[in-house]
Amino acid sequence: VLDTLHYLYDAPARPFQTLNFYKGTEQPVHVDSIHFNSEPFGNMCGVWVALEDIGPDQGPLVYYPGSHELPEMNYDTFGFEDDFDTNYDNYIAELQKLIEEKGYEPELGLIKKGQAVIWSANIMHGGSFQNDKSLTRHSQVTHYYIDNPKCWRPTMSTKNKRTYFEPDWVEDMSGKPYRFPITPVAEMPISSYASISFLQRVKAAIARRVFNRH
Repeated sequence: VLDTLHYLYDAPARPFQTLNFYKGTEQPVHVDSIHFNSEPFGNMCGVWVALEDIGPDQGPLVYYPGSHELPEMNYDTFGFEDDFDTNYDNYIAELQKLIEEKGYEPELGLIKKGQAVIWSANIMHGGSFQNDKSLTRHSQVTHYYIDNPKCWRPTMSTKNKRTYFEPDWVEDMSGKPYRFPITPVAEMPISSYASISFLQRVKAAIARRVFNRH
C-alpha cells in the first residue's frame, strides 16, 4: 500500500490511524477531511482492506465516484458554527443534499479478501445497510498523510483559528513510528510488475485532474 500511494501521489505516505471492523458499520455518508485535514488540502487518503470476501449483504463500503472533485468542505462552507456536537448531523445532511443535486450514484466495495480500495480525503463514503446481521465484515481502514503536510482538525477549529495536531503515527515492523522522509519507491521496469500499466493510467488520470483544477 505504501509503495502504491507513493507511486500515485509522487510523494511518500505515512499511516496515522487504523480502524478495525468486525461487522458492517452502516455509518452515514461522510467526508474524512472534516475529521482530519491537511495543508495543503488533499494530502490525506484512506485505504480500506478486505480481510474476508465482502458481499452485498455484509454492509460493504459505499462511496460516490466524482464527489472527490468537489471543493474543500468544512463547516463554514455551509454557514455552520464551528461546533462538532451541534453541527455534525447538519453537515451530514448537507452532503446528502449534494449527492442528490449532483446526481452522484453509489458504488459498493464488493471486493475479495486481500484487495483494497483507496479513496481521497474528499470523497463521500460510508457503510451501506447490512442486510444479514449474522454476517461479519472483517476489514481494516488505515488513513495516511502524504508528503508531510500540516495536520489539522476542522471539527475542533474555528473559522479564524485552526487546531493543528501531531498524529499518533502507526508503527512499522521494527516497532518504531513511521517518520518522514520515507525512502522513495524504486523505479520498477514494466516487465517486472504486471499491473504497472494500470497504475500508470491511474497516475495519469490523477495528474490530469490536478492540472485541470489549476
